[in-house]
Amino acid sequence: MPNWAYGHTDITGTKAAILSFVNRYIFPDEPTTIDGVKYFARSFLHVDREEIKAEIEEAFRGVPQDEEREFRIYPDYAWSASTCVESGYPEHWPDTCITLQDACLEDQVDVSIHTKEEGMWFEEYIWCFRTGEFGSESSDLKTAVCKDCGNTQAIASFEELDDLVCCECSGSNFEMAKEDQ
Repeated sequence: MPNWAYGHTDITGTKAAILSFVNRYIFPDEPTTIDGVKYFARSFLHVDREEIKAEIEEAFRGVPQDEEREFRIYPDYAWSASTCVESGYPEHWPDTCITLQDACLEDQVDVSIHTKEEGMWFEEYIWCFRTGEFGSESSDLKTAVCKDCGNTQAIASFEELDDLVCCECSGSNFEMAKEDQ
């Protein structure tokens, strides 16, 4: 069983472009992918396809067809986002899987992906523009300490201490570990 990288992905584009991009993820409903549409390997959204389509429709309600907005999704990636959308899986299954760079070009969207993977203790930041410009960074996670029970937890640079909930005591009173201050 893989470790999971999770976080958020921000997509900027028109309603049609964002919907096309989101449909490249694997969904829990059947069919999990759309026939003829290349998808992101081992990249999962845990909402029904119709539910996310309704959220996109609502985000664009009353705006001109060519207006762009930013839309956020919360996918999970097996092992790391990089191996699912950048290199690795897409290279092994080019007939069915797509890279982030190719998807951004085809769908005409700008994308930023922020993930953390606590098993191997790293975070990723991957970005791609509709022009094909692409980049990625990876770094170690930091450590936060629960002031209520002393438990330590991983925190990524895109997270806030106030958003953490202790997995031991359910408290939300954290500070950064001394070595990460």
